[in-house]
Amino acid sequence: MDEVFRKLIGKEDTVFRLGTDTFFRHEGTQTIFEYVPEEDRRIEYTFKALEQLYSGDQEFDYQSTDWNDDRYLPLLINIESAITAVYRTEPVLKDKQVIAVLERLTTKPEMKLANLLAVSIQDNLTLTLSLYDFSRREVIGALKRVLKSAKRHHKLDGSRGYLDLVKNYI
Repeated sequence: MDEVFRKLIGKEDTVFRLGTDTFFRHEGTQTIFEYVPEEDRRIEYTFKALEQLYSGDQEFDYQSTDWNDDRYLPLLINIESAITAVYRTEPVLKDKQVIAVLERLTTKPEMKLANLLAVSIQDNLTLTLSLYDFSRREVIGALKRVLKSAKRHHKLDGSRGYLDLVKNYI
């Protein structure tokens, strides 16, 4: 978690609407966050690197975790929001591309990939980890959970089965 960022934002229940009042831009290796909560107020913040935002490295068992626990909702929703946002701007995106990116990120979430989907997921993870305490293992677990869902819905519902599902919920 990034306490400086949390203090800058203010309220704990702030809702960021990516693409509406919240934007990311990249300068070299830095991710710049822009938030415009009101017409005459703009917040700009350079995020810490993703690997600096992990909270501890306690034991974590992906298989036995209750992913319906509200604690994990910000993490899961922000991963799927990133995927949905890219799908809305790139309607040719297919489940297999999502699966490939998620497989890469489950090995190293902070891996630099020149891929719009990967960057979008990493931006959302950076925002989430700036506001909430999650370990690297929890992030990898959440990525695996989304990956499992993508594989299942791709297998059951075809080339865009997962994407069409999350598009309707996120």
